[in-house]
Amino acid sequence: MTAVTSTPSNEPRSLGTFIRSRRKQLGWTQTQLGDAVQADQTTVSTWERNESFPSDLHGLAKALGTSIEELADQAFGLLTDVERAIAHDRLLTKEKQDVLLAVYGVLTGRSSLQNGSMLRAEPRS
Repeated sequence: MTAVTSTPSNEPRSLGTFIRSRRKQLGWTQTQLGDAVQADQTTVSTWERNESFPSDLHGLAKALGTSIEELADQAFGLLTDVERAIAHDRLLTKEKQDVLLAVYGVLTGRSSLQNGSMLRAEPRS
């Protein structure tokens, strides 16, 4: 699997720019990506221009060779830089990632990626 990179620093972060960047890294046309996720070229174009939102993020993540968490982060900016670094460190085992994310969550008052899901901590009273 090819390493996932973020959108170029001169572009604002958005799901559309991430989809376009990832598609181009794979050397695909909009039509080829559409074929991989059962959508037409026009639909892919609207995603890339942030005019519509993909209905099947799991299928899109699989086609782009990335995770649902990365797509959600690009769409909603839910991950912090620390969470992103921990989640994408291939040298860490899944167990070590979970422990580091849990500790980070306690220290910051957030819960992080746990069991493959993105969660936010409940506000403290």
